[in-house]
Amino acid sequence: ESVAPDLRYDEANVWYWQEDLGLTYKPVPREIFCDIYAMRMAQLTLKHDPKFYKAVSLWLAAFIKKEADLPEGKSDPTQGQDAPRADYYAMAGSARYLQDVLVRALKDKNSAVAVGAIEALAKTCGAKSLVTPVAGGAQPLVAALTYPERKVRFLAAVTLANAGPERRFEGDDLVLRVLNEALRQTGQKRALVITPDQEELNILTDAVRAAGYEVLNGTDAVEVLAAGQASSGIEAVVLGAKSAPGDVVAMMRRKTAYAMVPAVVAATNESLRSLAESDGRVVLISDEVDAASVLDALDEAAKLAVSVVMTAEEATEWAVRAGEAIRFLGATRNEALDISAALETLAATLNDPRKAVRLAAAAALAVMRDAAAQKAIAALAVDEQAGEDVRIGAFAALSESLRRFGNQLAEGESNAVLGIVTGEGSRELRNAAAQALGAMNLPSERTKGLILQSPAR
Repeated sequence: ESVAPDLRYDEANVWYWQEDLGLTYKPVPREIFCDIYAMRMAQLTLKHDPKFYKAVSLWLAAFIKKEADLPEGKSDPTQGQDAPRADYYAMAGSARYLQDVLVRALKDKNSAVAVGAIEALAKTCGAKSLVTPVAGGAQPLVAALTYPERKVRFLAAVTLANAGPERRFEGDDLVLRVLNEALRQTGQKRALVITPDQEELNILTDAVRAAGYEVLNGTDAVEVLAAGQASSGIEAVVLGAKSAPGDVVAMMRRKTAYAMVPAVVAATNESLRSLAESDGRVVLISDEVDAASVLDALDEAAKLAVSVVMTAEEATEWAVRAGEAIRFLGATRNEALDISAALETLAATLNDPRKAVRLAAAAALAVMRDAAAQKAIAALAVDEQAGEDVRIGAFAALSESLRRFGNQLAEGESNAVLGIVTGEGSRELRNAAAQALGAMNLPSERTKGLILQSPAR
């Protein structure tokens, strides 16, 4: 504390000694003061002992953190305008250093540093380096798959998938589980509401929905928590006064998915105040429980959350990236990660209202050797309610599936495609359907109608 920056000021001084001038300083934004000194001490350590590799990891972590901590619109006067950024050094560093940076970030719950480390690992390291345990047996990138912040989880899963691991590794089942979660992202805030009292459940549910949250609710804590874990990210858990809040919070903290999720309790007493103080992520509603008090409590809980609510644009981006990662695994016939675990989610995603997400899901299903995958693509392609661009993309995916795995469609499904070809849709749509029809390799008696309906010569 004796060397920490004074919180009363926006800037803090970084000191230098120059032989001709003596003691000089440069004022820097207070938020990056400690990061700069961490870098400085790590650099001095390496001057005294070039083999002390932990100083390299600390220097990289501090540099990444400094860039994340720098307030918008401000700069670091200790660094030249054309000086390389943190990612330059992170990519130049070996996997050993970056793994150490990630270990530190996960321990400190610093999402920005974790993201910086994973992005560098993704650009420079092969699959073997990504899953090989570091000192102490930890697998940082695998551990990141259960990190509270969704962006870290999603980035870790996409990185591991795109690395194309050649053999199975401990925790490999988590990769597809997280990719499934990313596919389900919509940008909608979600909360759980739990209480055994039906009247209280209705009141809290209405209040949470009024605050802009999608709600999963119920009277059984075990069932609701399980449903929330199967869903995409949960921003908060709202507990009624009659829900035994202390027990439910303890249950939450034992589950990785809820370890850092804030809890809002619609009650207060001495025991609950002690719980809030010891847990650090419990918000109590001390006055009358109504829409306004619940909204205030959820706003307070959001400040305590490690996971940041995603925008609709970010959710779409991650859903598409997840679909592309699954497609890569299927296209490269990867045997270490079982993409069939994503079949059900991908098929459901074909009904997503977002065009880019539907097309990414169809493209991923196209590389799955499963009749259900091919049938799901065909259903989208012939769906008159889907937009023409989506249908054309679905027919392209169907054609690919048919070329890869042969025709696995039932007669009715094949006839539906034939009906598009011979129908009155746009030329682009009929051409796309014709390509799929050709890939079906149907008997001549099934397709002779195309010739018979052509204009006479």
